[in-house]
Amino acid sequence: MPEYRQDTHLPKRDADARRVESALAGWEQGVETLEAGYADEAIESYHWALDCRDDLQKETTSATFKQRTKIAGRLPELDRRFKAATVEAAGCVLSTRECDPVAEWWYFRVPASHPEWAESASE
Repeated sequence: MPEYRQDTHLPKRDADARRVESALAGWEQGVETLEAGYADEAIESYHWALDCRDDLQKETTSATFKQRTKIAGRLPELDRRFKAATVEAAGCVLSTRECDPVAEWWYFRVPASHPEWAESASE
């Protein structure tokens, strides 16, 4: 009998697949929004996109081979586009947690159009 998750009422494998797809779609949407330009007050949307990237990193470890192949086919290009549209920040842009600059590099970048967002993390 498949393992079920109470929060989704789906077999664990299906719930994991849905989370991977959701994280990948969220990261893609975040990169597209970044390229189009965030509104001045949209820092929360940017943080949401960063969290999608973080979720994607975590979910990849439990992803199926097929999902990892799909991620591997899309993630490098999305990350490249993200890096092209951002600049390095001196520290983690989330003030609510500590981030690893190597493992969670996306938290150490801000939109090139909003370098001041790096300062909001220290507030």
